[in-house]
Amino acid sequence: PDGVYYMTGTQGNAWQNGTGIELWSSNDLKTWTAHGYIWTFAQATLDKCWCAQSFPYNGSHGKYQLRVIWAPELHYINGTYYIPFSMPGGGTGILKSPPGQVTGPYHIINAAAPIAHGHIDPSLFQDTDGTIYYLDKRNIAKMKSDLSGLAGPLTKTGIIDEGVEMIKHNGVYMLASAHFPGLGYYNSEVNNATNIFGPYTGAYEAVPWAGHGNYFIDAKGQLWCTMFGDNTSAPVYNQPALVPAKFTPDNHIRVDLNPRA
Repeated sequence: PDGVYYMTGTQGNAWQNGTGIELWSSNDLKTWTAHGYIWTFAQATLDKCWCAQSFPYNGSHGKYQLRVIWAPELHYINGTYYIPFSMPGGGTGILKSPPGQVTGPYHIINAAAPIAHGHIDPSLFQDTDGTIYYLDKRNIAKMKSDLSGLAGPLTKTGIIDEGVEMIKHNGVYMLASAHFPGLGYYNSEVNNATNIFGPYTGAYEAVPWAGHGNYFIDAKGQLWCTMFGDNTSAPVYNQPALVPAKFTPDNHIRVDLNPRA
C-alpha cells in the first residue's frame, strides 16, 4: 500500500537453529535494503509463546532438535501486516503487526498453541468476499475474522505438496505448490478448481525451479513468481530471484517471455 515491495523468507540454513524473521524492502524489485530482524525468538519468550522452544524433527535430512522459522510469508490484510510461519516439529502460527507497520513490532496471535500442530508451510488467502482462509501442506480452512484461529475444520485439498499458495483469477482458484516432477528440483505446480475447497485438478508445471514461490502483481500489472532455486540446474542456486509470469486465456500460469517490466 505504500508503493514499496517487501520480502522475507526462511533464514539462512533451514537445518540450523535460527534467530527469527528478517525483512528486506525495494522500490524497484532490483535493489534491496535489509531491515534486519523484525521478530525474534526473544520476543517469543516475552510473549510466552509455544514457539519460544525447540522441537524434535525427523525429516529426510535426518533427526534434529530445531528452533528455526520455516517459510514466513508477508500478507497485507485489512490494513494490517500478518506473517504466517511454521516451526519444524512444532506447528504453524501467525504474527501480527500494529496497523500499517510493516517493520512491527510483531506479536504472536496464537501464543498458547499452534494453529495446526506438526504442520508446515502455512499461507493466508483473502477471497473476494472478504473471507480469510488458512492453508498448509494438504489442508485448507476458514479463519476467524481476527485470524486468532480456525473458524472451521481443516479440509484436505487433495494436494500433498509443500509450499502452498492460493491465487484467484477470473473466478478460478489456483492452488500453487512445490512439487518434485521427477527431475530433482522444486517447481511451481498449479491445480485449478471452481470451489475453494476443491476438487483441485489438472496439475501442470507453471514456473520451473520456483517451488515454494509466491505470486504477486507489481505496480505495472506484471505478474511475478519468487524462487530460490534448490538445485544447481536452476538459473540461480540458493538465492532469491524473481521470474516474470502471466495468466493465459485458459486460466493457467506460465513464464512470461515478454514481460511488461
